[in-house]
Amino acid sequence: MLGAPKTGRLVLREGSVARAYLVSPVAVIAALWFCLNLAQVARGEFNLVRSLLLIPWLFMLGIPVCIVVELVIVAPILSGFRRYGWRWVNGWSACILGFVLGAAPMALLAVLNELPSRPPWTEALPGIALYGLPGLVGAIVFRLIAFKRSR
Repeated sequence: MLGAPKTGRLVLREGSVARAYLVSPVAVIAALWFCLNLAQVARGEFNLVRSLLLIPWLFMLGIPVCIVVELVIVAPILSGFRRYGWRWVNGWSACILGFVLGAAPMALLAVLNELPSRPPWTEALPGIALYGLPGLVGAIVFRLIAFKRSR
């Protein structure tokens, strides 16, 4: 039935967690590249050559950051989920956590750079959200690969 709510708790797929740890950072970097290009198009500053040259840099610098985030934040959550069966770990909490983790560094920079000569940091919210979207994509990809619904 279309639109019927799915029932069942999330359970880890055996053998898929390692794949999720590998695929999720690639999805984050691809989404970040897309969002950066979208922002450049919106500002009228898009340059295809610059955009293509950015890809290796994003992978060289972004993948290690994603791995650290996975080890420091995702691994303890997965451990707690596996051990205690936390019911709050679901698709929505993963999306919120991914978005917040992606947006937090830019939000922190916006708050720290608050100077009288600059616009209020609330005007930086679209840019902050732009960096939250790759985190959201990474969380969704990780959840879809590593978890399944129990019957």
